[in-house]
Amino acid sequence: MARLRAPGRDDWMTTYEQCGTDVHGMVERLVLDHHEDLRDANVTFALLFAHADVDDDGEPKGPALVLRGHACAAIARIVNLKDRAKGVPDAEIVIDGDAWDERTPGEQKAVLDHELTHFRVRKDGEVPLRDDLKRPLLRMRLHDVELGWFAEVAQRHQEASLEVIQAQAIVTRHGQTCFPFLGLGDGESGGESKGAHRDRVRRAAAAKAATPVEESAG
Repeated sequence: MARLRAPGRDDWMTTYEQCGTDVHGMVERLVLDHHEDLRDANVTFALLFAHADVDDDGEPKGPALVLRGHACAAIARIVNLKDRAKGVPDAEIVIDGDAWDERTPGEQKAVLDHELTHFRVRKDGEVPLRDDLKRPLLRMRLHDVELGWFAEVAQRHQEASLEVIQAQAIVTRHGQTCFPFLGLGDGESGGESKGAHRDRVRRAAAAKAATPVEESAG
């Protein structure tokens, strides 16, 4: 596959290549299984790998993808009308190609599912809206949780910090779903009191908020 260079940050460049049929197959299956609105509107996808430029030793000069200043696993965007008129698909997902092969198949599917979940078909009631090219109009769904934390603030101020307060709220609301490794279940089960459960949640939240995050999903 041909790789295209695009202006990068500082003195390094990012290159792009089209994803193979295996990635397209994963997206097609995820759309069929979990994204009925995208399937029914026949939304099409451009799928690209991004690769960081490397130095003379073959080491990356920086992350392949950056979103709001942080390395990320993938980035989703809606393709504008002008590019659609050129034959570009309706939506685009750019993936960190340097990290892709290091992920398990389950992790790869989860990354793609995350990006697909950003896309929503705009509707008038139950009828999908179309642009001038008769292609489906899309909107971007925001994350259920959006965070901006400083680990050192969480370490200094603990439960008084916004970092730990937000982490505690996340663990309380989504603990079993997002943090199964913390072993957070029903606070009244197994003989654990509500107070003991609350204290355990706070400790877990403080530990989570104090742990730097090196990568995010777009």
